[in-house]
Amino acid sequence: MSQNTNLDYAKQQMMNAGLTLSEIQNRFDSDSDFQLGLSLHHTNIIHDCQRVIEIYVKSMFKIVDVNPPTTHSIDFDNNRTKGFLSADYPESFESADELPRAVFLTRFWEQFYTETKYGYPEKNLRPSDLFDLDDARRAISHAEFVESLAEEMKDAAEEDEDFQ
Repeated sequence: MSQNTNLDYAKQQMMNAGLTLSEIQNRFDSDSDFQLGLSLHHTNIIHDCQRVIEIYVKSMFKIVDVNPPTTHSIDFDNNRTKGFLSADYPESFESADELPRAVFLTRFWEQFYTETKYGYPEKNLRPSDLFDLDDARRAISHAEFVESLAEEMKDAAEEDEDFQ
């Protein structure tokens, strides 16, 4: 598959993730209950941010012509992840040293995927018993970080004629 096709695919995925992240930010900013720490919907925000982070990271895989893992978990020991972290990046992409953190964030938030949806039913714990408003803020912040990293890589790939 050509680099340009991969870049087009990544751009589409990133556009969708960006729309989702904007919607998350709007929900968070416009809900006065969030500001008071009263909302039970912060677990949905965490869950949605996990998906956004994963999509952005997998989009970066595609930008550098590496097919991402097909599972939710992006493991450092996976050959595809190793290929991504050692890939040739666009020349003007200056944040390659941040990519391991982006991979880590997918792993970090993925471990809470089930708990943000269902809690821990065996102990009668709802998702809102496990996660608080600060966790939602943290998830948004991490999603914004990964978004900016992916956008920087995409922009660099579009500028670098040799890369395309």
